[in-house]
Parts: sequence; structure tokens; C-alpha cells
Amino acid sequence: MFTGSIVALVTPMDEKGNVSRSCL
Repeated sequence: MFTGSIVALVTPMDEKGNVSRSCL
């Protein structure tokens, strides 16, 4: 789905693949 890919691109992630909470 487009939403999932877009969110994955816009959401910064750390090297482990987890969403960076510092940005949230």
C-alpha cells in the first residue's frame, strides 16, 4: 500500500529499523 511505503520513507529510522523516537 502507498500509505505504508510513504510513512516508511518519511519516518526516520535508526540502524536497527526502529522508528526514531527523538523525532516524534
